[in-house]
Amino acid sequence: MPQNAPAGFSESRRGPREKVFGPGRCVPLERNAKVRVMMLARALSRRQEPGKAYGKLTAKHVAVLAALLWSFHNAATGKCFPSYEAIADRAACSRTMVYHAIRALEQVGVLSWVNRIKRVREWVPGLFGKASAWRWRVVRTSNSYV
Repeated sequence: MPQNAPAGFSESRRGPREKVFGPGRCVPLERNAKVRVMMLARALSRRQEPGKAYGKLTAKHVAVLAALLWSFHNAATGKCFPSYEAIADRAACSRTMVYHAIRALEQVGVLSWVNRIKRVREWVPGLFGKASAWRWRVVRTSNSYV
């Protein structure tokens, strides 16, 4: 890990991302904090290697982050859970690009997310229509971005 790296920054991740479920951790950010996050993302998009046009992030990755921070993140409550389609509209890119951008932003330590879930109680008929019962099912509703 670089010496002057911000908290949560990881040079490379080992293995798949650990899935986190629940209501999500909301982090309120004032305007200056959002600007600092954007400056970090822009610094990570600068060319690091000769012959390469961009750094760890591309311009579209930074555009997706800007859409999340400035269009969807609620500064007072910290809530941010837009759909991929809404992010793609604001960032002027495709849904697939949003998918790749969110993963790239998480890989460099700028963004994280939580799978938001809802528990649904449903009626289940028993074998041959006898002895039916209720059961709980967990449904993933959306992602919450931090």
